[in-house]
Amino acid sequence: MRMEQHIVSFGADEEKLRAAKMRARKITAGLDEMFRGRRPCLVAIEVASNFILFEKFTEDRTADTWKRELSTRLDGMNIEIGQVTSDLCGAITSYAKNIGASHSPDLFHGQYELSKATAGPLASQERSFEKSLGEADAKMKKAIKKYGESSEEARHASGIYNLRKHGLEERQKRTEKVKAAKKAFGEIYHPIDMQSGKLQTAESVKKKMDEQIQTIEEAATEAGLSQGCMDRIAKAGRAFTAMVVFLTVYLSMLGLSVDGFQLARDQKEFFLNVVFPLTYLKLILKRQSKIGKEKLKRLLEDLEGKMKTGPWPNEMKEAWIKHAKELAELFQRSSSCVEGRNGMLSLLHHRCHRLSASSLKALTVVHNYHIRRADGSTAAERFFEQDHGNLFASIVENVRIPGRPHRKAHRLTKAVEAA
Repeated sequence: MRMEQHIVSFGADEEKLRAAKMRARKITAGLDEMFRGRRPCLVAIEVASNFILFEKFTEDRTADTWKRELSTRLDGMNIEIGQVTSDLCGAITSYAKNIGASHSPDLFHGQYELSKATAGPLASQERSFEKSLGEADAKMKKAIKKYGESSEEARHASGIYNLRKHGLEERQKRTEKVKAAKKAFGEIYHPIDMQSGKLQTAESVKKKMDEQIQTIEEAATEAGLSQGCMDRIAKAGRAFTAMVVFLTVYLSMLGLSVDGFQLARDQKEFFLNVVFPLTYLKLILKRQSKIGKEKLKRLLEDLEGKMKTGPWPNEMKEAWIKHAKELAELFQRSSSCVEGRNGMLSLLHHRCHRLSASSLKALTVVHNYHIRRADGSTAAERFFEQDHGNLFASIVENVRIPGRPHRKAHRLTKAVEAA
C-alpha cells in the first residue's frame, strides 16, 4: 500500500512540474473502452508518445462522459486534442465532433468487418467442395476399376470429378481475390503512394478503395453470400468512406502547415516531394513485415539520395525533418496502442479479480514513467519532451520496505538436532 501510494504521488508531482514547461500543441488521442462486469473502463492514450492520459472506470461511456473526463484530465496542460482515432463507436465519434476534432477511423476495424463477412462463408464453401471432390474421386476410381477406363460409367464419373475440381478451383481463386483486396487497403491508406513516394490525393485513394470494395462485393454476390454478410460489407464501406474524409482533412492541414513555414517555391516542392515522404516512410518502416521492408528499400534509397543532394544547408534540412516528423505523426490510422492496453488491463483485472482506482492510477504511472522503449525513453519523456525523475530510485529511497521475517526458535532447534 505504501508503494502504491508513493507511485501515485510521484506521478502527480512529476506531471505538475513537467506540464508547466511543455510547449503548446495539438495531440492525437486514441480512445477506447474495456468492459468488466457492467462498468466500462475508459482508456485514452496520446498516440505518438504512447502516454496514457487516463484509464478510469465510469458509470457509462457516453459522449458527455468522455468530454467531462478528458476536459478534467487536460486541465492545466498546454495541449488540446486535435484528432481522435478509434473504432466507429457512436459516443467517441460524437465526442470528437463536439470538440471540433477530426476523427480517424481505425483501419483494422474496417478490414475486420470484411473478414467477418467473407472469410467464414467462403472457407465453408471451399470445404464443402473439397469433400464433394473427394467423394467424386472415389467414385471415379471405383467406376474405372469395375467397368474400365473407356466405359460410359467411368466417363460419367470422370466428368463429375472434373466439374467438382473446377468448382473448387474457382472458389479458391475467389477467396484469394478477396484476401488480396482486403490486404490492399493497408497499402492504399497512406498520405503518400507506397510505390512512387509521391503525395496522394483523397480522390485517388477513394478510387482505389472503391475498386477493392467492388471486387469484394462481386465475389460475395457470385458466392451467394447471405444478406447479413452483404450488410457487413456495406458497413465496412462506410468505414473506408470515413477514412477518405479524414485523409481529405489531413492533406488540407498538411498543405496549410507547409504554407505556414514560408518556404520558397522550390523549397516547398522539395519538402512535399522528398522530406515529408522520406520521414513518413522511416516512421512506418519499423511496423512493416520483412517483405514490406524489402519493397520500401529501393524507394527509401532513392529519397535519401535526393535528400543528400538537395542544395540547402544540413541545418535547414534537419529543421525540415523535425517539422515533417510532427506532421507525419498526425496521420494515425490505428488505435492499436489502446487495444493493447485494454488487453493488459484485462489480464491484470483477471489476475487480481478487481482493480481499485488507486491501483489503476499506479499502473498508469508505471507505464508512463518507468517502462522504456528500445531507445531508452519513457512515454512521459516523449509526451512532455523533458526528462523526469527515476521512479524506481524514488521508491527505493522513500518507501520503507519490510525486512525479512525472523527465523522462529523451534526451527532453529530442529536444525541443531538434525545436525
